[in-house]
Amino acid sequence: MRRLNALLLRDSLILGILFFAYLATEAIALESIHGNQASFIISLSAMIVPLMGWLLGRYLPLKTFLAAGLAVIGIGVMFWGDRILATGNLLMIGDAFL
Repeated sequence: MRRLNALLLRDSLILGILFFAYLATEAIALESIHGNQASFIISLSAMIVPLMGWLLGRYLPLKTFLAAGLAVIGIGVMFWGDRILATGNLLMIGDAFL
């Protein structure tokens, strides 16, 4: 508690709000789609992180882009099985970005 300061409180409040938004969005999305679809869509976050790093100027090898592209295609095949883009799917995509 001695190291507690305004900067630490501000950062923890921001992270807490983001984490709450993530969990609330996921809970709402799971009301309209199956859990297996949600898990495949949320796995997009594993590809979003390196791609956002690339957008911020970090060097990424070509194999990272190829792996991300294959993963996105695989995820697309998995959740387009019903051929319906439900609201829950869009919420989970937003959740992956969160």
